[in-house]
Amino acid sequence: MDDEGGTRTPRSRSDRRRQQVLEAALEAITERGVPDTRMSDIAVRAGMSPGHVLYYFRSKAHILTELLRWNEDRFHADLRAGLAGTETARERLLHLIRASVPDGPGDPHWLLWLEVWARSPHDPDLFAGRELEERRFQELVASVIRDGQRSGEFDPAIDAFDAAVRLSALIDGLAIHVAIGAPGIDRDAMLGIATAEATSLLGVDVSALS
Repeated sequence: MDDEGGTRTPRSRSDRRRQQVLEAALEAITERGVPDTRMSDIAVRAGMSPGHVLYYFRSKAHILTELLRWNEDRFHADLRAGLAGTETARERLLHLIRASVPDGPGDPHWLLWLEVWARSPHDPDLFAGRELEERRFQELVASVIRDGQRSGEFDPAIDAFDAAVRLSALIDGLAIHVAIGAPGIDRDAMLGIATAEATSLLGVDVSALS
């Protein structure tokens, strides 16, 4: 079949439809939360019938698992694009921290993570997906720290992965406060705390680059 000026395979059309569902699911879950989001809510936003949505995803739990992976793929693609424009490990680390700060209360990326953390202990597939994505970010942070150790920017005696886990956990905790609009922790406060912690862990003033 000809579509958008070229020949499209059934697979490419299926991918686009799946993406429609995931975009609609992110919108619905951000607005309503997982418990109050029905398949029909997702279907309406995707411009499909509930049965059509079920053709691509067998359940709401399946949608949430796939939504996490899809959303993190987008996040990491943006990270890689931003990192490509940096010259030093300190700049790369600051970019990772800045990119992790929520836009503000209601940030869809972080509201999705809140749902994932709440539900993953009761869903083996989601639990595995959560662990995979958390490890993915930790490894990225650790690789930047190792780059800095090789270049002489960071203390070579530091355990890079341990520092990455600590920094990642701090970012997660702070991001929750920003995403839910908790008093006292906004974007600027989170950035200041996270860069101060990075400075403490690595022995170099990361915030001096901000």
